[in-house]
Order: sequence, then structure tokens, then C-alpha cells
Amino acid sequence: METWSILIEITALLGLAALLGVLVERLGVNALIGYLLAGLCLGPGGLRLVGAEHVGAVAELGVVLLLFTTGLEFSFRRLQRLGPVPLWGGVLQIAATIALTAILALAVGGGLRRGLVLGAIVCLSSTASVLRLLQDRTELETTTGRTSLGILLVQDIALVPLVPLVTLLGGAGGARTPSPWLQVAGIGMLLLVIVLLPRGLRALPHFMGRMVLTRNRELPILAAVAICLGATWSAHALGLSPALGAFAAGMVLADSPFATQVRADVGSLRALFLALFFVAIGMLARLDGFARHALVLPLAVAAILVLKTAVAALVLRLLRLPVRHAIATGIAISQVGEFGFVLLQAANRGALFTPEVTEVLLLAIFCTLLLTPFLLPLGHRWGAALERRLVPLPAAATLAGEAAAGEPSHHVIVVGYGPAGQGAVEGVRRRGDRVLIVDTSPAALGQARAHDLPVLHGDATYPEILDHANLKQARALVITIPDPTTGLAILRLARGMEPALPIIVRSRYHRYAADMEREGATRIYDEEAAAGASLADMVENCLDAC
Repeated sequence: METWSILIEITALLGLAALLGVLVERLGVNALIGYLLAGLCLGPGGLRLVGAEHVGAVAELGVVLLLFTTGLEFSFRRLQRLGPVPLWGGVLQIAATIALTAILALAVGGGLRRGLVLGAIVCLSSTASVLRLLQDRTELETTTGRTSLGILLVQDIALVPLVPLVTLLGGAGGARTPSPWLQVAGIGMLLLVIVLLPRGLRALPHFMGRMVLTRNRELPILAAVAICLGATWSAHALGLSPALGAFAAGMVLADSPFATQVRADVGSLRALFLALFFVAIGMLARLDGFARHALVLPLAVAAILVLKTAVAALVLRLLRLPVRHAIATGIAISQVGEFGFVLLQAANRGALFTPEVTEVLLLAIFCTLLLTPFLLPLGHRWGAALERRLVPLPAAATLAGEAAAGEPSHHVIVVGYGPAGQGAVEGVRRRGDRVLIVDTSPAALGQARAHDLPVLHGDATYPEILDHANLKQARALVITIPDPTTGLAILRLARGMEPALPIIVRSRYHRYAADMEREGATRIYDEEAAAGASLADMVENCLDAC
């Protein structure tokens, strides 16, 4: 009967999560908020329809499943393609957040150990919610999206050393907890498995037969489940977090010959894992806790959001990321993520924090996750506003004799010199018209100079830059950058400065085409619509030929 009661409770949780997810989506809010609220309503802190004894099991199962699927998506090659700024930004953000939190804890008498553990908890952001929001907003390929993705992946990797570090600093003792040396050996074994096991998995088809593995879909899934459960049990036996073992198993399988098939079969369950995990987080919060800590909780939430945003923005500015993108990225990763709960549980095994502090931390993490869908869309707006206040005219806007103000006249301004911008410039030159390229990328401008093209190094979202480009005398403005938010900002600014100027703008996603039309674009190149038309012609020609 116990098994059936647990099944009924999980069914109720997932059913309410689906219902609230639909409702909040209709209100324009991400469905993750609905999952959190479902757990809060039905859990021990709400209507108590789900027993308190099941909260830990559901939460741990959700963490294990979520980390396994996260590991399956992880790839070192994918991380390298993001470039050095997100990677170093992630490393420095983690180190700076832990160090600053420890200093603040020492200043208020909290102690170094508590400060370090608190910093480790706070430094991690929510990979699941941020990536989901960026994908829904089609911003994953923007500068902010790529930078956020890189930092989040680095944070996921950092969980490997942070879990045993927090366990040791938390002072968890007892017969079930191995010695620190055994835990260090366990980490080494996990890292060795991550490095060596993919090679063994690549060689496995030669021994078992390629045709069997490719034709029989059950074998890759059985191997994946066996590796996941084995790694989870091994991590638990070594005194590490079972979720850490699941993450390592996912990383191993991500580089194996089974990776594509496993992703295809497990990917359909990812939505279930994600909902289950966030419902479990909602179950950990208590409604009466918000009343008990009504004065402290808002301060704790504000401190976390401001600290993480400021640290990430400063680190990224040191790596020469523009102010607007640095601030937008800082806001995007300002919440404390799902792994913060994992570290908080590890710290509590040694009773490092009092029950009151633990409850405040848990509720603060819960609130930062709730606020993320509302804060992330504001990142670009706040970043642009602060950039204009902090940097009225970028130093990069100095012309250095390249394109003096007032020259040329009756020219075409092309913003962005990527592949799309290069095509636009080629079209202008074929007509015999003069062109001026505006970009912030030294590499793109160097390529333009190599072809003897006039360039202006500056950010076209500033009116001073468009003035230097002599917008008043231009024949047309062509906006080719892929970031729809920045493209809209340039379009809005240029249309306000020159109401009659022909403006051609690139819309990478169809959903932004209507916004660009409302902002006064003369012509819009809708990439998705153009791709659909090209595919239709290609299909028709192919069918005619066949």
C-alpha cells in the first residue's frame, strides 16, 4: 500500500504541475514557475497532500535524473567552441563569488567555514531554468546567450569538486562518512572513469558486433541505465553525492558511440525529469516560512541577486565584454540554481547551519528561481541603460582617421560584417555605391580593411556612433547583426534620428519580424520565412525531377 500511496502522490504532483504550467504559460510566464508552485501547494509546507517523509526521496530522485540528462548534453568540444570569455568568465565568477561571500561572512562574524560553504552554494546558477528561458526567447545564439551558456557549463563542472569540499567543510561525521582521503580518491576515480571509459565504449562495438548495437535499441539503453545506476551507487558508497555520480555517468555517455541513441530515448523523458525536480524544490519550501522570515528574506534575496550580478558583470568587463552584455549575463545567472540545493543538503549533514538559517537559505533560493523569468527579459534593457550612463561614448568609437565625421555622404551604412553583412556589402559594391561598415569586432573590421573597405569601430546602438557614420547623409542603413534585441535597438534609434531613411534589417527569427515592422523597418529579411520558401522550391524541383 505504501508503494501505491507514493504513486498517487506523485501523480497528483505532476497533474497539478501540468495544470499550473499551462495557466502560467497563458499569463506569459515560464512553466517552471507553475512546477514550483505545484510543489509548494501540495507539499508539507502547503496543503500537506504529499507526506513529508517522501520529500527527500522525490527531491533526490529528481536531482539524479536531472543531472544525468544534463551530463548527456555536456561535451568538452561544445564548451571549447564557446570561446575563452565564457570559460574564463565562469571560472573567475565562481572563485570571486566564493571569496567575496567568505569575506562578508567573516565581517559579520559568520566564520570562514560557513562563508566558504555559503559562497559555494550561492555561486551556482540554474542551468535548467536559464537555458529553458533563453531557448523560449530564441536568445541562445546571442552574445548574452552564448556567454551565459558557457558560464553555466563551467558551473556544472565545478559541482564535481564543490560537493566533497562542502561535505568536508560542513564537518559531516559518522560511521557512514568515509575519510577525506577516501573521498579525494573517489573524485580521482570518477575523473579517471570520465577520461578513460569513453575510449572503452568506442571499442565495445568491435567486440559485440556493430550490427547488433545499431539494430537493437534496447542494448544502448540498458548500458546507459547500468552505467548511471552504477555511478550513482558508487558515489553514494564513497560518501559523495549520488547526483554527482549520475552527472559523471551522463558525461561519460555523452562522448560514447551510444550518445545519439541515448539522447533520443532519454530526451523524451527530460521534460518529466525537469518537472519532477522543480516540483520537489517547491515541496521543500513552506508557506509559513515566508511569514516567519518576512523581514530577513527580502534582504537575503536582494543580496544574492545584486552580489551575483555585480560579480559576473565585473568579471566579464575585465574580459572586455561590452557593458550591456556583461550586465545582461550577470542578471541572467543571478539566481541560485538547482545544484545549490544539492550543496545545501551536503552542508546540512554536518549541521553547519542552524535550522533557521537553513530555512532562510532554502526560501531565498526558491525566490531567486521564481524571479528569474521576470528578471531575465530586463537584462538587455537595464544593461543598455547602465551602459549609456557609465560609458557615454565608447573609446572604441574614436575614428583614428578611418571615417571622419561628415564623410562619406550618400553612402550605405552596413552594421555588422559577418557573413550576412559581407553579402550586403557585396551587393552595394556591385551597384557602384559607397559603403561604410560599422562593427565592434576587431577581427571583422580587420577583414574589411583587408578588402580596402571604409570602417567605423563602434557600437551602433549609440547615437554618437550613427552621427559619426553620417546617418543624415546616408542613402540607406542595413542592419545585419543576428541578435534581434540589439537589432531592434539600432532600428529604433535610427528611425528616431532619421524618420525618412530607408532601413533594411535582418530578422533571424520570424517572431521578431512583426516588432521590426512596428519600429519602422522599410524592408525585413525574415530568415525563417526565406528558408521555408527556399525549401518549398527545393522540394518542388526535386519532386519534378524525380
